[in-house]
Amino acid sequence: MAGRTATRVIPQKIVETVEAWTPKEAAECLAHIESSRRKLARGECWFGFLSYDLGLRQLPGRFKSRRAGLPLLRFHRARSVKKIRIRHPEKIMTTPPLSSCRLIRRSDDLESYVKKIRLVQSELRKGNAYEVNLSQRWDWRFSRRPDAAALYSAVSRAMRPRYGFFESAGDAAILGFSPELFFSVRAGRITAEPIKGTAPRRDARLIHSEKDRAELLMITDLFRNDLGRICDAGSISARGPIEMRVPYARHLYSRVQGKLKKDSGLPEIVAALFPSGSVTGAPKLSACRIIARMEGFAREEAFGA
Repeated sequence: MAGRTATRVIPQKIVETVEAWTPKEAAECLAHIESSRRKLARGECWFGFLSYDLGLRQLPGRFKSRRAGLPLLRFHRARSVKKIRIRHPEKIMTTPPLSSCRLIRRSDDLESYVKKIRLVQSELRKGNAYEVNLSQRWDWRFSRRPDAAALYSAVSRAMRPRYGFFESAGDAAILGFSPELFFSVRAGRITAEPIKGTAPRRDARLIHSEKDRAELLMITDLFRNDLGRICDAGSISARGPIEMRVPYARHLYSRVQGKLKKDSGLPEIVAALFPSGSVTGAPKLSACRIIARMEGFAREEAFGA
């Protein structure tokens, strides 16, 4: 959706929904989607989300789930999609306050967050990881129930994400805005575009930053390794760093591609790549262990796909 125009894809007439609460159920759902995907009628599609916790549950080791009532996976099959072309305004818009809200809880104050960063730095010095993506959770409360669809549209106009997602399910809604492509598959080739490195939009020095280029290189190598599990030997290539400009920032990303093995379908791809190394760090397993110990909250859909 980045740029002055965007295409909004709206699924029409949901005919099937699958969701999973355990890794076994998730594997069965992904296998079902892969099987039915090959038989979809023209215009039909699957859409949905994967929770970060699904990725944790797939990794070796015993990761404790902190999910709060959300499934590991939920996908819907739609009979067709409606595509709408949207033109963004010339200038960056600020998101209008659709309903007043206030911050009611955050996982860390400045002191506790700095302490966690120092602990992570200690892990890096010990050689337990090369890179760790530490995050915070902020909870906001609206004074009155917002119109989720209107909020999604407003934030999309302001951020112009390359990839957006909106799902309303009962009393809850998931709104996603991301500049990053996790993966796409076309004609038997898989492409991932992990992002590492961020700077203000006016800062032209990002492409020359040794620190940011080093971070991107680590995650690019991680993706090359992950893709090696599901791609033909010798077929993987990587290009980067490439600079991306969005309305509010600049990013660096790489493009990692490979030719999928004949038996590599959706279940195998998710098992190999999820959770994305761009939101964990490297090595993935060690970084996830450090994150689980440090953060103390459920990442859920916020770091999923």
